[in-house]
Amino acid sequence: MRFTALQDPCGQWMVYDLLSDCPARIQDILLLGLTREEAERHAGRANEILSVLQPKAPPRFAAMQDPCDDWLVCDLVFDLSAELEDLLLIGLARSDAEELAGLANAGIIRPTGYWSVPFASVA
Repeated sequence: MRFTALQDPCGQWMVYDLLSDCPARIQDILLLGLTREEAERHAGRANEILSVLQPKAPPRFAAMQDPCDDWLVCDLVFDLSAELEDLLLIGLARSDAEELAGLANAGIIRPTGYWSVPFASVA
């Protein structure tokens, strides 16, 4: 889910884009100052349209249990523990690992990149 209905401090509602971390817009109109029902309807419709337009790719991130019964988020492409802001996503509760993997697969959070490790040369 990329779009959600969110109440502002003044008690009005908006459609919020979790990916861009900004209020959503339709063309040049920001979706602000709405009633709760309007915001929920617009957010639901935007999520429906987005799910139809986006191709279904296999998930890249998965929550997995390690041998010590802790949970981690695994990057299935690199077969490594995922990182977020330079922190390894390991030693988590199951619910946290599943939530973070879901957010990463939805593109709402972006894990950091991986640095290549140079191989030592043997002379």
